[in-house]
This record gives sequence, C-alpha cells and structure tokens, in this order.
Amino acid sequence: MPLRRVIIVAVIVATLVGATVVAPRPIHPAPGSAGDPALAARLGDLVHDGRFDKVSATVVSGGRTVSASVGGARLDQPMRIESVTKVVTGMLLAEATGRGEVRLETTLGEIFGPAAFTDPQVATVTLLELATHTSGLGARLPSTWWAVTAANVGGLTILDRDPLTTAGELRGLPSRGRFDYSNLGMALLGQALATATGIELPELARQRIFLPLGMAHTSMADTPDPVPSRDELGRPVPVPWATGWEGAGFQASSTPADLARLLVGVQARTAPGAAAADPATDLMGLGWVRGRLGGSAAILHAGGALGGSAFVAATEDGRAVAVTGNTTASVNAIATSLLDVPPLPDDPLPDPPPWVGPAVAAALAVAVLLAGLAVTRRKAGGTIVAAAAGGLLLFLAWNLLPAGLGWSAAWVVATTITVGALAASTQRTG
Repeated sequence: MPLRRVIIVAVIVATLVGATVVAPRPIHPAPGSAGDPALAARLGDLVHDGRFDKVSATVVSGGRTVSASVGGARLDQPMRIESVTKVVTGMLLAEATGRGEVRLETTLGEIFGPAAFTDPQVATVTLLELATHTSGLGARLPSTWWAVTAANVGGLTILDRDPLTTAGELRGLPSRGRFDYSNLGMALLGQALATATGIELPELARQRIFLPLGMAHTSMADTPDPVPSRDELGRPVPVPWATGWEGAGFQASSTPADLARLLVGVQARTAPGAAAADPATDLMGLGWVRGRLGGSAAILHAGGALGGSAFVAATEDGRAVAVTGNTTASVNAIATSLLDVPPLPDDPLPDPPPWVGPAVAAALAVAVLLAGLAVTRRKAGGTIVAAAAGGLLLFLAWNLLPAGLGWSAAWVVATTITVGALAASTQRTG
C-alpha cells in the first residue's frame, strides 16, 4: 500500500479513536452521599438520567427538617441559585418599605433621576412593577431555545452592560401592566434598593436577610468554596460575573439548608421582608411566584442557567423544599417529587426539538469539510487539510454546541461526515 494511503488510513483511524475517546457521554453523580440516608436514597433514585452531577436538597415536613446530598457535595457547600435570588430581592424591597426608605410606588425616575432615561415613560416605572414583572421592560435575556443556543455560543453580552444603562436607552414599554418576566427589571430593582439605602446589594442582603436568618453559607457576591458549575455533559462552566445584575441572580449561591431557613421564616412571618410573599398581583408577591402545588397554595421560585439550577417552594400546610444542582439540568421535577406533588409544566431553560442537534452538527461539518475537499482535489497535501478540517469540526462541536442539542446524535453525524470526507480524499489522492 502506498505510503500516502497508509497515512490517510492512519488519520481516519486516529479520527475515529479520538472522537470515541472525547465523545460526550451522559454524566452521573459520583459515589457518595451525605446527610439523611432516606432522603439521600430518594435523591439518588431521582438523578440518574444522565444530566446531573451534584445535587443537594432540604425537605421540611411535619415539623421535621432533613437534608441530603449526592454526587460528593458537602451539605455546607454552596451552589449557584440563579433566579431564586429574586425572592431575596423582593424581600429586601418589603423590608425597605417597612423601614420607610422607599415606597412600592417609588419610581425609577425618583431614585435615579429622570435624566437617566431616554424615554420618560421608563422613568415612571415603579418598584412594585419591577418586583411583579409588570413593568413592561421584558425579559431582555434569552427565553427561547434558539436564543439560549445563540447566547451559549456567543455569550450573554447584555451582562457586560450595566442594567441602568440598558434601561436608560430603552424606548417604549409594550407589555406594561401584564406579567412579562424580566431579569432586567429585577436587576434594576436591586440597583434601586442599593441606591436608596446607600448599601451595595450583596451587603444589604447579608445584613438584612442572611445574617438574621442564620444563612451562613449564602451570598450574593463571590463565594469562597462553591461546587464547580458544569453543563449537562459535565464540562466546566465559568460563572459569569455581571456587576449590577445581582438582584436578578447572576452571582448568588446558597445551600438548601440555608434556603429552607428562609422558607420557614417566611412561612412563620418571622423572616425580614416576609410580607413579600403576600399577594401583590394575581400571580406574584414581591419577587415570589404564587401558585398551587398538589392542591395547596404555595410560594415558589425556580432558577436555572448554564451551569446551575435551583428550586424553592413552601406550601400553606407547612411543607417546604429547597433543591440545588451544579449542572444546567433543571431540578424542578426533583423538588416537586420530594414534595410528593405533580411536576410543574415549565422548565427554566427550554429544550430544543431533538432534530436540532444533528442538523447543527451536519451543517457545521459540511461547511468546514467542503473547504478541505475542495483543496484535496487540487493539491497533494489536501488530505492534511481535510484532516485538519475534521479536527476543527470536532473542536468546534465540543466547545460551542450547547449540551441540550441532542448531543449523541450530533456527535455521530459530525464524526461520520468527517471520516467520510477523509475516505473520499483517499480515493482522490491514492
């Protein structure tokens, strides 16, 4: 066999072996658990679907509180809680209102000055509207699977800008007066409270909520010993540092035990800002979502982003649950299962249709490898170009494609097209 063909066959074999070695696989919690054995066993039964790494939970029922973790996480080791932070921001608003520092009817213009806003209408938005997602500011962050995918690839560039700057440039509030979930709105609420009280929001939360409730492992700022964040393939995910967005939940971390203290305090009306759980609209308290779980009235909130998920809920019959996980996979169904209630219908990060992953991989493979094959037809060294293109394809797939895009099928398509192209180049250069 000619040396050239031997080299090409070796490249094909190396591509297959390399793709097999680094191919994405489902992740599972590492052996080991902590805390209550019965709860740990139940958690273990709920997390083996290939999407979870470390999960911790605390359940309050019948006056008894139990905590457990699986996957090797310590019970006192914080995880990111994402949008669960919004209930803390709402409680801080209730507390500031009680202290006379602000009113629910206080406007953004009163706090930041009308000159901060291009559109005078935005300056009239009230703190109540921000806390109940009725300001009309809108999500201003990805809320569909295609937008989430684009953000995973290109980054959440909105987080590079101060929320007040973003709001200051907006024109019009098309959804004002109706529920329209808004990360920008909650971030602005946090900034408004910091400005009105003269205390930075992470410190304000520490002084007024976390310290009084004994939440020693909770912070809105940098956490010294957090559980590492991962996506659904177990790949490390850097924690985005977004100054000014703390009120919406981009830095906060906590433990389920700490979150359970907050839930119990709100239920007993002993927590600072507990009035935030009272009805403010048909759907919302201040930051809290109000609804029903298993036939019982409840307050709750979910949080989810790339590399973290959390869920908290408390029912009027005295039960409560808090769950945190260090991957993108939603823990909502785990939490509702621990409460023995039906799962909630919505996931915080929408999943794309199953065909999207293979389609993205196929399109990327064809685009990259056609260039290599075009060179192959013209130059003797084209096979090397095709091999390099295949390697680039696998590198791009590993680093850019989000975990939720039908990974197994996508990887098979990408590898098959790569090897097929290399085989075709063998025929052209042999």
